[in-house]
Amino acid sequence: MFRDNTVFVIGAGASAEFGLPLGHQLLTLVKANCRFEVSGWTLISGVEEIYKAIVNRYTKHDDIIAAHLEAMGEINRAIDFAGSIDEFINRHGDDPIIAEVGKLQIAYAISEAERSSHLSSISKHAETQIEWNTSETWMHTFAQLLFDGVKNGDVETVGNNITIICFNYDRCIELFLTDAIVKAFRNVPFDQAYKIVERMNIIHPYGSLGSLRHHTFGHRATPQDIRAMSENIVTWSESQRSDITPKIQTAMSGASTVVFLGFAFAPQNMKLLSVQNSSPYDEQVCETFATAYGYNSVIEDRLKTKILNLFSPVEYRINFDRVHIQYGMKCADFLKAHSMALVN
Repeated sequence: MFRDNTVFVIGAGASAEFGLPLGHQLLTLVKANCRFEVSGWTLISGVEEIYKAIVNRYTKHDDIIAAHLEAMGEINRAIDFAGSIDEFINRHGDDPIIAEVGKLQIAYAISEAERSSHLSSISKHAETQIEWNTSETWMHTFAQLLFDGVKNGDVETVGNNITIICFNYDRCIELFLTDAIVKAFRNVPFDQAYKIVERMNIIHPYGSLGSLRHHTFGHRATPQDIRAMSENIVTWSESQRSDITPKIQTAMSGASTVVFLGFAFAPQNMKLLSVQNSSPYDEQVCETFATAYGYNSVIEDRLKTKILNLFSPVEYRINFDRVHIQYGMKCADFLKAHSMALVN
């Protein structure tokens, strides 16, 4: 069982183990999917589901449909100079059409990625076995550590002492944990396991495709599904104005341990995680662990400072020994290596 008040901060690198796109891969998908050719409102080329999601909503409003197609053309033209689709939407925060079509693009790309992912064989209604070897994924080790010490009769308590802050739109964590509970505990049906996971404190700062009950993982999404999924997605500015920020603040301010998995430490994401009420003279006793796959250790001091500044505006170099960064190691190997330090 994990230490009480452990917070896991999940980035795209963690979902990549299941076949979901990294940030730059999502940009490439969105750029390609923003190319449309239309003749007399008949789609010649482009993603039909996205086109119909727009046309079905704005029927008889040709000027509005044209504005949405123009916005997607702008995304296709300029997105190469954004670090992520979230950053591009934030850059054009004064343009609601950019935000709308950007969310449609995200919903379509992630739903298709879920459908082709390693987890797509799990059915919402059937207690099926995952058809590929999960032992090499971080979620396999995570579930083992999460369930360790929990008796079958206490299955309802699984995950009640941790928080997961997932910056990804996909539902890999929710699906995997539901399936894992069914497998690990006796006589727990899929629906009960799903309710247990639903009660866990899993926060998606930018939203997700929505409840697994409403949008089944791995199914081909209709234009109506794409529209509904897109309405669950939140921009950075919207997240600041919603009830998401207080939930993140509560988790981070009370954290005893913070674990970053596949997280890229983007400035806007770090801002959401920063504890706002910290005093320049107080330091939070919190140990942190982080993957830094793809980074070079020459930035270690800067990276540690970014992490420490989440809890205080002052750099406390004396606290550097509480920040553990692992270079050249992906999430699965990282959790195995540090497992003894993360449990009671």
